Amino acid sequence: MKKFLALLLCLMMAFCLVACENKKNNNNNDDDDGEGGGASKKSSVSFYVNYNSVKIELGADAKAVLSALGTPKRTDDQGECGGLGRVTKYVYASLELFTLNNGKTETVDGIKLLDDAVKCPEGVGIGSASADVLKACGSNPTNKSDTGITYTSGSKNLIFSLRDGAVSGIEYKVISTKK
Repeated sequence: MKKFLALLLCLMMAFCLVACENKKNNNNNDDDDGEGGGASKKSSVSFYVNYNSVKIELGADAKAVLSALGTPKRTDDQGECGGLGRVTKYVYASLELFTLNNGKTETVDGIKLLDDAVKCPEGVGIGSASADVLKACGSNPTNKSDTGITYTSGSKNLIFSLRDGAVSGIEYKVISTKK
């Protein structure tokens, strides 16, 4: 019985550590210089998107951004995220905006581009070739595989999902850790 309880406790602890997949800290470097800690070197990545003349930047005040964007098509409560706060998804025509509310502030925590109507400031969008991503954003990403290219700077990720050598998805994420 004791072994069973110990195993159950270990499993519960493991689930707590992975409570929020996109909050995993892959980078121990909190500087935004893009050097060290697995961060990309000499990338020219911007961690914001312009959508309907609104600049949406990771970590920005969500209330100001949401007010400028207007009424979303849909709002979905994503629940509690590993003790960091509540995540809410706001769905617009060409993007999904994720916010994190810790009870005191609500900030932009993630941006997911849904179609080729919106491009990154570097000019890359859904449908672009993976070679175009490397040319526009830098040839030394944090991670690169046949299925994705990731650029990391400090607490921010830009993730290009790939299918058949072309961009099939673009996500901006804040990497948060509970302190």
